[in-house]
Amino acid sequence: MASLVLHGFGGDGALTDLSPFVTKLHAYLRLAGVEYAFRPGDMRVAPRGKLPYIDHDGAIIGDSERIIEHLRERGIADLDRDLDPGQRADRTAIASMCELELYFILACFRWREPRGWASYGPKIQAALRRVGIPRPATGVVLRIVRRGNLKQHEAQGVGRRPPEENLARAGQLFDAFEDFVGRHPGPWWFGEQPSSLDAIVWAFIDGTTTKEVDTPLHGLLDSRAQLKTWFEHVDAKVRAAGS
Repeated sequence: MASLVLHGFGGDGALTDLSPFVTKLHAYLRLAGVEYAFRPGDMRVAPRGKLPYIDHDGAIIGDSERIIEHLRERGIADLDRDLDPGQRADRTAIASMCELELYFILACFRWREPRGWASYGPKIQAALRRVGIPRPATGVVLRIVRRGNLKQHEAQGVGRRPPEENLARAGQLFDAFEDFVGRHPGPWWFGEQPSSLDAIVWAFIDGTTTKEVDTPLHGLLDSRAQLKTWFEHVDAKVRAAGS
């Protein structure tokens, strides 16, 4: 039995997990060769009331970055051990592009736009049941959760922009990713070995490519050849490690 258990929402169809932050940890653990189990999360015990979190020998740890730090501190996994200072700086900046900007654009297309919500809403409802919400209550909880997300998007700013501006901004981020990944010979982001940035960028781009949720972000990867080659390499490695 694995001593490390990752808790998230769970996948649905082609999605590794509904949250790219959970998907990020799936990828990190698989690329690092760490044995782990997955279980649906329980919001009542989740640190800060958010997923993902891990249970490691009875210690409950939340926040995807804190979890990666925990794995490094315990000597379990450190995909970034060979990065030089410049690469570490790139890692910090590009991770922020994914987690503080692309994430909110993706979330806005899923939660706010009618075509995205029509396919994403039922998946969230199913995820609520997986994490312990009784079936009769899922409709009410879903409305509350959606309202909270829309308010968060408004406060962040992405929810104040029209869809075409969000799509254009996502394209600019993908252009930057294309430029960054082309600076190294590959096959990984920084060259010959995987790093945490491979797990991070792959997870958030994976969220834009899935046909399980209908958003206009699907075509962004296909028009960027170097980024697509890198993504397909990481995608194959992550999915093979999880099979």
